[in-house]
Amino acid sequence: MEMTMEEDSFEDDIVFCPTCRLILYPTDDSNKFFLLSCRACNHEVRLDYEFTWEKHKVNKKSILPPVRKQNAGTCCPNAVLTSLDARLNFNRALMNKGPAEMLSLDHLLEQYSEEEERKTGLKYDGSKGYKLRETAHIIRKKGVLHEHDYASKNRQGKSWCRARHYPQKNASFTEICNKILKGNVLFTSIPVTEQWSMLKAGDMYMANRDLVITEYYDNKPEESWHAIVLVGFGQEGGVEYFRFQNSYGTRFCENGIGIVRAREICHIERFEPYYVNDN
Repeated sequence: MEMTMEEDSFEDDIVFCPTCRLILYPTDDSNKFFLLSCRACNHEVRLDYEFTWEKHKVNKKSILPPVRKQNAGTCCPNAVLTSLDARLNFNRALMNKGPAEMLSLDHLLEQYSEEEERKTGLKYDGSKGYKLRETAHIIRKKGVLHEHDYASKNRQGKSWCRARHYPQKNASFTEICNKILKGNVLFTSIPVTEQWSMLKAGDMYMANRDLVITEYYDNKPEESWHAIVLVGFGQEGGVEYFRFQNSYGTRFCENGIGIVRAREICHIERFEPYYVNDN
């Protein structure tokens, strides 16, 4: 089925070369995102722009799931599930279907604790947080139930959501943007500084790496990082950025959505969900 947007993705503005007064056209190089060039003198201008799945729909259906509200240390599982929820919604919207029920965080955390207890022989209380590698392993090998199915006493015949995991190593800003345009809400993490707790709606988060907060686990210092998902992108005044959905509830920034400078992003993970029965 053909995907239709409720709004145009970008505005169509005519820009003229300041030297030749000819119309500037988009370059043919896909790695030069939203770059216009003069065909006479090769003068180039990069436009400010923004695309976000907050504002755009597929077949009149939003793909973003509700903003989750995490407990301490659960940002990674929350971000992975939000990425999966959004991709499931995108796939359903292509078929002109409404959003899927959200995947169960409790089910994922339960399986995480079981895995840790199996490895260590000790009860896992979550105080050391939940890591991406272990979370991704559970999603790849076992899967997770939707909230209603997890709450049901009879889980026989229920569909478990698993996912294929694709780390986006050394991806350029343009490549990441193109992934988002194709309906991927991407997992990532960012360093946490004192500025993080003071963010307001419209602020762009720009982390000073010298001011990253240090936390201690087993008396060992570790830099503090926080997992989020990328739901949009743009450029303003020459600065490339991403819009992200957080898991702090809707009171964070603008209804749970913030802005982070693109250079703060260190790695990107893409998850492609699929279903299995009777795991």
